[in-house]
Amino acid sequence: MKPIPWRTQLGLVATGYAVVIGAAAALVLARYMLYVRHPDDAAAAGGMYAFGDMMLGFFIVGLFLIPTFFLSARAR
Repeated sequence: MKPIPWRTQLGLVATGYAVVIGAAAALVLARYMLYVRHPDDAAAAGGMYAFGDMMLGFFIVGLFLIPTFFLSARAR
């Protein structure tokens, strides 16, 4: 089996980061729109919304770990 060239691997990792940035932007925009469309709910249940924001942040960090894993696998 032929190994994948170095430039192709880095291109795939860069594409992975671009996809994650796009997904993160869409998720943050959706969360922002939730606050805009339902401001009374956000004010009434501020702690629940804050926890949701924290979980969204953890999810986005987890998404960024996926291409990082493949980048570190290339370094070995």
